[in-house]
Amino acid sequence: MKEVTAQDIKKELIKDGILNKNNKGFVKIDYLNISTTTLVLDAVGSMIQSWLEDWMKSKKFFFRKPSSQERPDLYLKKKNKKEGLLEIKAFYKSPGFDIQSWNAFLNLMLINPNHLYADYLIFDYQIKNNFFFMENIYLKKIWEISKPMGERSQIKWPINVQYKNKEIVNLRPFGLGDFKNNKKYFDSGLDFLLKVQKTIDMYTKSQDKFKNDKWINAVKKKYKELNNKDLI
Repeated sequence: MKEVTAQDIKKELIKDGILNKNNKGFVKIDYLNISTTTLVLDAVGSMIQSWLEDWMKSKKFFFRKPSSQERPDLYLKKKNKKEGLLEIKAFYKSPGFDIQSWNAFLNLMLINPNHLYADYLIFDYQIKNNFFFMENIYLKKIWEISKPMGERSQIKWPINVQYKNKEIVNLRPFGLGDFKNNKKYFDSGLDFLLKVQKTIDMYTKSQDKFKNDKWINAVKKKYKELNNKDLI
């Protein structure tokens, strides 16, 4: 099996015609002698990763899956857990997916801050007549799909989040227009993390051990410990 990068995967998908609107897919369920191909949005999104894994096997591209509940979705390196981290997302019409849960992200960065540099392979699909096709495919880092909360938000958090019942629940991406225009709100991964720290400090339910730069300093320390260089 050949080791490839996320960029290699994107290029090969495009070469195979994933953005050709004539290439259409459907989801079929056969059960108790009843077959249905009526598309349900959640079904398409959740099946894309399974399809991608089978496609990669057909190309003899190496990947390995982490243990249950572990990030990322796929490892692209045979032995290295610092590089080749791939997250897979999909959306229909509007990018309303969860990047990651807020608390899980904060804790993950303390354990393995290399996940900051994971690649996000994002599928933008459309549906017509019970078939789906790919409108676009994006390859981004986490700080390249985020932004500050907008003017209409209840609280103008420095990072785009889902705020529900007075709790920060998930990190959320920016809108479709920003995807199409390749908009960037943060200069680097470190810039993004600094805005996360500001959000921690604004959020009244944050743990004290994370406040006042404690979280970002712990992330920097762990990154240097793992990589023998500063996080930039």
